[in-house]
Amino acid sequence: MTTVTGFVDFGLKARRNDLSGFLVGMDNSSSPRNEIIAQLRPRMWRTAAGATGLTSRINSIDKNILSVVTLSGIYGYADSTPDPYKGNPAPYSDANVTWKATVTPLATYHKGQNVIFDVWNEPDLSTSYDGSQSQFFDTFKAAHDAIRAVWPQALILGPSTANYNSGWNSAFLSYCTTNSLTVDAFAYHEFVDSDPSVIPSHISAIKTLVASNPNVGVKKYYLTEHTRDTSWMNPGDCLNYLYYMGEAGVHGAIRACWNNLSSVNSCFDNSIDNLVDSATGNPHAVYYAYSWYAEIKKALVACTSGDSYLAIMASSTPAEVLVGFGNSATSTIDVSLTLKNLGAIGANSSSVKVDIYMVSATGETIVNKPTYLPSRVLSVSNGQASLTLSGVNKHDLYKLVIRPF
Repeated sequence: MTTVTGFVDFGLKARRNDLSGFLVGMDNSSSPRNEIIAQLRPRMWRTAAGATGLTSRINSIDKNILSVVTLSGIYGYADSTPDPYKGNPAPYSDANVTWKATVTPLATYHKGQNVIFDVWNEPDLSTSYDGSQSQFFDTFKAAHDAIRAVWPQALILGPSTANYNSGWNSAFLSYCTTNSLTVDAFAYHEFVDSDPSVIPSHISAIKTLVASNPNVGVKKYYLTEHTRDTSWMNPGDCLNYLYYMGEAGVHGAIRACWNNLSSVNSCFDNSIDNLVDSATGNPHAVYYAYSWYAEIKKALVACTSGDSYLAIMASSTPAEVLVGFGNSATSTIDVSLTLKNLGAIGANSSSVKVDIYMVSATGETIVNKPTYLPSRVLSVSNGQASLTLSGVNKHDLYKLVIRPF
């Protein structure tokens, strides 16, 4: 059995942004239950722009949630329909008149709200935008100008491409520089389930491009969708994404929605992107990846791992450690954890007790509570203790709750 080492230093803070975010996934009234959503403590929520969006419901849950309102959402999201505009004029057919006239009332409706405008969802896919790249850039400019005319201080992001695309990234920022467009945040979709550890290198490359185009004004970096359907129901994989997005310095991130096992789009079945059962609102296993992350995200401490597929995240308040094994070629490992500077969490005695909870990749099975494993009492020496999690399977997620004993 392969043993992977990991370290948690409770005495060293880790400065990471809040990456709790979701895509549509609920209706305008009361489904799913507010208490289910509240446990996720969302930072961002992405939806269609306009009165038919979810901004009122989002504000009723927490007025501090940033709504990412997608202008192209008025036509629906990318699908296999030959006409991505559902019978409406193509935005590039007369961008400075027809498209501006479409955007202006949407910008007016959202003026003064806690929103950031996302002009188009996945413009590099013909199922979402069937014009050329240059036509999209003109479409983006027309929307940008319409928004700024109504609300000069509005926040705007782009280009929200379907994947990391260095050619698109460079061309988009160059166009914005040439045309004096101010874009507050750079955004794209990240689907690298085979190895999320590449995310920091992607963000670093984008920051280099931004530095070469300083007048565009980009200050933040968002992943307006992340995690493919090959990993989205695997709790350990989801923690892997959260870890590497945090390492990259991403400012906000939105979990993508895909079709469930019944071929129903989880964006629109009140399942919060398949985190919960659409009929009952009861949690799937993957729900715990985000609800446990919500518990620790405000007081993260430094963690290291000896395997890029083994994500370790921890907090000092509460004193918890999350361990997630992602989409590795190795099926099962032992994890040897060293917990350092336990005095920082008030564990100054000669021992600590660790309660251990686990969820595995059980798909769309309802998991009303995680599996509780036997607790352990660890000896503390020089503020440090060690334990081994044996037989950690690919896609598993663990939570360790630590308290003085």
